[in-house]
Amino acid sequence: MILEPSTARPAANRRSRRRFARLVRRTLAVAGLLIVAGSRGEAGVIADWIASKTTPVAMNSTDANGTPDRSLITRWLGKDRTPFTSGFFNDSPTLLGLRAWEKSKTVANPVTESELSAAMKLIDSGQLETAERMLKEIAERETKNTTPYGEKAQFWLAETQFRLQKYVKAHDSFELLIKKYPGLDTKYLDKMTAREFQIAQIWLASEDPKAKPLDWKACFDGRAHLIDSNGYAIKALEHVRQHNPQGALADDAALRMADHYHIVGDYESAALYYDQLINDPDLRKSEYREKALLSSVDSKIKGYAGPEYDVSGLEQASDTITKIFTEYPERRATAEQLYHTNDLIKDQHAERAYGVAMYYMRVRKPASAEYYFGMILAKWPESKWAGEARKQMLLTAKMPRKASQPSKIMTMPGAPDPSTMGGNGGNNGNIGGSMNGLMNSVGGGMGGMGGGGMPN
Repeated sequence: MILEPSTARPAANRRSRRRFARLVRRTLAVAGLLIVAGSRGEAGVIADWIASKTTPVAMNSTDANGTPDRSLITRWLGKDRTPFTSGFFNDSPTLLGLRAWEKSKTVANPVTESELSAAMKLIDSGQLETAERMLKEIAERETKNTTPYGEKAQFWLAETQFRLQKYVKAHDSFELLIKKYPGLDTKYLDKMTAREFQIAQIWLASEDPKAKPLDWKACFDGRAHLIDSNGYAIKALEHVRQHNPQGALADDAALRMADHYHIVGDYESAALYYDQLINDPDLRKSEYREKALLSSVDSKIKGYAGPEYDVSGLEQASDTITKIFTEYPERRATAEQLYHTNDLIKDQHAERAYGVAMYYMRVRKPASAEYYFGMILAKWPESKWAGEARKQMLLTAKMPRKASQPSKIMTMPGAPDPSTMGGNGGNNGNIGGSMNGLMNSVGGGMGGMGGGGMPN
């Protein structure tokens, strides 16, 4: 049986093409209207017309039951919301950024305002205890929603506690303030960091011969912590730097932390904080920069434990001395102590090299010992260790020489011997043993050097 071709499919294709053509024409017509409207400078004309025909005028319109209309088309085409209409945007309740609460509209609260006003009058009249209790109630209530009233109340709560010499509570209140209001107003931020710096100075007064330290009762009446007041003081100084890195006290805090560690003998930490003050871009122009450079050198020299330990601190100290001469060239004529320190660093390097050379002498490696003795004579000829090196070189000349034994470290099959510079001597020797005589001897030699190959 022969099937006749169906005529239904071509007819369906023609209808589809006609529908597509109509769609294209309508699209072009709408685009033309948009272009015309745009050329007249009234980009919102069409959107206004659509909104008037299809949606309520404003977002606060209601339906038949009185319920606010929150449909998508209403929110998008409402005249007070869409950017395509000639209307305007209302202030959005959601603002991005750390200080969004400050930019939003604050609802006036006459009760809270009157309470704050009364608390301020109590502070002015000297009734600090009563003011503290009132401000604590206001701050606990208002900081939950991070309102500006809470910011003011929390700051003055901490300030009142500071004036009452409740330094522990004051420090905690200041920290709660910056936690609740990370975008703290500048007028409060500068005062807060100044108070934290004062509190740290009070807790570290025992290190300052010119200051009067707190008595033993301070640990029990809220003026100081019962344990590790110095640690809390360093924490307060860290907060001064972190919360206000470009403030007037940032470099003072960095220097005070470094001085504290230098006083207690933690020279490694002291050098770290001195270098922070030196290298921090925000503190490059600090008036304490020269003092920090000199103290950094001193800390690194005192922190050097001896020739058996890491020598990187000495190298950094030498680089810092070079930086001092570069930034303060006038010091070259009067910096006798710096020149002496530089000589001391060189002497320490020579002593370290001498110790390494003597080690090779003890293990009967005269060639290695001669290398380090020669380094001392070449790099530090004026050091006292140079004379000792010359004497020892006379002894190494009389010591018997023998070839170094291959490494005895076991390796995986096919792995390079760690005693070589990445070469695979053992494999080379084994490969060479299976070749002709010339290659066999070369391979055997390489194998002997590598520690695994044997000629066949």
